[in-house]
Amino acid sequence: MARSVPCTRKYQKDDGLGVIANLERLKESDRPNEDRRAFFETQIVLWLLGATGGHAKNFSIAYQPGGGFHLTPLCDVLAAQPVVDAGRIGQNRLTLAMSLGDNNYRRMDVVCRRHLDQTAKAAGLPKDSVDTICHKLKDLVPSALEAICGQVGNEVPVALRTSVVNGIQARFEALSME
Repeated sequence: MARSVPCTRKYQKDDGLGVIANLERLKESDRPNEDRRAFFETQIVLWLLGATGGHAKNFSIAYQPGGGFHLTPLCDVLAAQPVVDAGRIGQNRLTLAMSLGDNNYRRMDVVCRRHLDQTAKAAGLPKDSVDTICHKLKDLVPSALEAICGQVGNEVPVALRTSVVNGIQARFEALSME
């Protein structure tokens, strides 16, 4: 997100911006509630996808006449689960670009619902933010996965689709269990 941070610091582990800092910046947006909710919701979706590259530089803002700005749609999202399933890295090596929770959890196999709640609270988001997002995703995820798999057809190998879908479902179940 527009902060003049060098590309060498795009990941939080490299002293880049984290979830809380970005949510603070979005308080200044022309549509702060909408943009903050969208940004936080995206953090949950990135975790579900097993997307390791969701760093602040993948979030853009559009400047408006008069000096205002708002969050733009997300781009450049890659799921890393197929690399794990192919045995090239361990599940414990999948990490988020921006940490969650009071103790900065980044490992995807460790992140849980409690860490999302802690992050929402620290950012001053409404108390029911995580519940609202989880209910929304519970309704959307199954049909979205079905639609995407139908659209990509044979263009994406079955093993790749299966890996991504199974990773999403496993993390989604962990999210729903708490």
